[in-house]
Amino acid sequence: QITNFDSPFAMIVGNNQTTLGGKLFDIPTTSFLILLAKHNGWNLEENTKLQTFKRFGLQKQNSVRTENLIVVRKK
Repeated sequence: QITNFDSPFAMIVGNNQTTLGGKLFDIPTTSFLILLAKHNGWNLEENTKLQTFKRFGLQKQNSVRTENLIVVRKK
């Protein structure tokens, strides 16, 4: 059990991109986690897009492009 009864659970989730065989693929992590939560008995209470700052250095190519605050509550 990760929360008390009727308590919210919040996550900041970043969507990613990767390149395979020269083709760019978006990885919609936010959508995947929301579907997984709903499938496992959680209600989505909030999905808010956050301001994401540009990344530099080694992580620039595979960095998070968007971030969301997701709040769920067990049904």
